[in-house]
Amino acid sequence: MPDLVLPVRTVRRVLAAAATLVALASTAQALGDPPMIVMQSLGAVMSQSVLTYPLRGGVFQSKLVPSYITSNGDERQPNGGGFYSKMSGWGLTTAMTYGFTDHWGVSLLAGYTNINGDRTLSFRDNNGTLIVAPPARLNGAGSTAPMLITAGHGYGLVATASAIWDHWTGDGFRLPVYLGGGVMSISEQADHAGYGVKRVADVTSPALLVGLAPSFNIWKFRAVTYFMVTAALNPGTGSIIDYNPQTGAVNNKTNFPLVGGLDSAFPIAGLELTYRPWGLGFTYAPDVAGEGAQSYGLKWSREWGGKGR
Repeated sequence: MPDLVLPVRTVRRVLAAAATLVALASTAQALGDPPMIVMQSLGAVMSQSVLTYPLRGGVFQSKLVPSYITSNGDERQPNGGGFYSKMSGWGLTTAMTYGFTDHWGVSLLAGYTNINGDRTLSFRDNNGTLIVAPPARLNGAGSTAPMLITAGHGYGLVATASAIWDHWTGDGFRLPVYLGGGVMSISEQADHAGYGVKRVADVTSPALLVGLAPSFNIWKFRAVTYFMVTAALNPGTGSIIDYNPQTGAVNNKTNFPLVGGLDSAFPIAGLELTYRPWGLGFTYAPDVAGEGAQSYGLKWSREWGGKGR
């Protein structure tokens, strides 16, 4: 089974490159507060820019991926702090890739994600520093900053363009490297209507994407694993809003900058498996950023133009 045998040197290169990407994301601030869950789910959408089939000069590849996103994180602490989320929703990605040669190509992607559920609301910034004391009506619970389980909602939009380079050729093992950028728009909130307090985060920012996606054939299947890092360059704005739960009137609003640039970078990893004759398969992106978010998707890929397959 020659398609399953990879050179030891190649495996070492893949592992070394993946370790480098994880190191690049080591400064990420991910404490469970908005907009981190939406950013991770949107990152899983961005990862769909990876190639299904090897680059071929003059050949287009199209991809359509509906996905289901879940976030199940529970790190509650005895003093009432910590992180909790139980959110889920749907995403949709469409991507088009073109090979200028067997070594160089470009990928264009557009994606959307929308999640809802229960999650934590905190009064601290992304470094854990108290931003604002909770409203006085919360202090009766015996804590000046209790962890509130609230109604969560978030959505994200992204459009990217990535340059692709692959040293190898042929239909066997390939190791394309991606360097891209685009624009992402994110909104996520945690709202406790009973107490009349919510935390809102909005980010509209240029974004970077760097990664690699080793791929190889297994009988009639094409397996793709990917390791990527993405970051929003602009920090965006967070707000904690104290409002009257009966009338909705705002009593107090505190704004603060969110973490941006390399401090917002986080890793993405995942797997695609495609039945080559039909172009049908599935994708899976596990939680590697510590927010509990995972993505499951069905995918349809096809080659167009050139000599085809």
